Amino acid sequence: MKLARARMPALLIAAMLSASPDVAPAQGIVAPGAGPLLRSFGGTAIAAPLDAVGALYWNPATLSFLDRRIDIGAELFWKDQAVESTIPPNLLGPGVPPTSVTGKTTSSDGMQLGPATAIVIRSKSKRWSRLTLGGGAFPYSGGGSNYPADANNPTLAGLGGWFNSFVILTLPIAASWKFTEHLSLGFAIDPATVSWDWSRAIFAPPDTATISGTKVTLYAPAVGNSAYGIGAHAGAYYHSSGGLGLGLMIKSPTSSAQAGPTTESRTGCSRLTSNTRSTAT
Repeated sequence: MKLARARMPALLIAAMLSASPDVAPAQGIVAPGAGPLLRSFGGTAIAAPLDAVGALYWNPATLSFLDRRIDIGAELFWKDQAVESTIPPNLLGPGVPPTSVTGKTTSSDGMQLGPATAIVIRSKSKRWSRLTLGGGAFPYSGGGSNYPADANNPTLAGLGGWFNSFVILTLPIAASWKFTEHLSLGFAIDPATVSWDWSRAIFAPPDTATISGTKVTLYAPAVGNSAYGIGAHAGAYYHSSGGLGLGLMIKSPTSSAQAGPTTESRTGCSRLTSNTRSTAT
């Protein structure tokens, strides 16, 4: 009888988690995790108190089941990305070019670093022993490309090479309250910043002009911008005496305010291109 009563809260929570709406909205940009430990578990930290980064990333209620700690980790990312473009024969006129011209250029990104750090704090006072606080900083998402100028690639011969970068960084602050030895509830505020940079606005056609008798191309301005926002997420965690862990998390969208863009005009030579495609693996 005692065993059946102990299992009842777990069964009720499992029933709640199994209920799902008929329509689920899109989530936007959501990476599976941050930091080497959370990533090695596939981001499964909603019902598992792995480390401080996982608790702040997914379920703040799991902070109550972690000891005081400071986690510092980093990931190294490498990707293989290339741009390939083709000019068909006779595009620029009869016999120009006489045959199709195709070039493929690999992005020179190198290794990209993804750091993650978090801290768990709990008061030694008996009055506040059920309260656990946490804070951290880690990227939600990010990446970029860096293509050198390549005279043998029609696209990059015209652009003269280009780069871009995109980073979403969050700095969550969380609190968790342990109601019983098995149940805790947590809440987190998620300030975030987004920044991106384009060396050339490749989505806009260039303008040509003649300066001092020399024909040049005026590229669209380089664009750099950033935005700041804030969101929140809350969670519940139940850990049974038998070792079963159940978690529930709900996360709000991040509302943002955009900062003013910065631009820079650049000039250079251009060659007509067409039939452009890019591949990434």
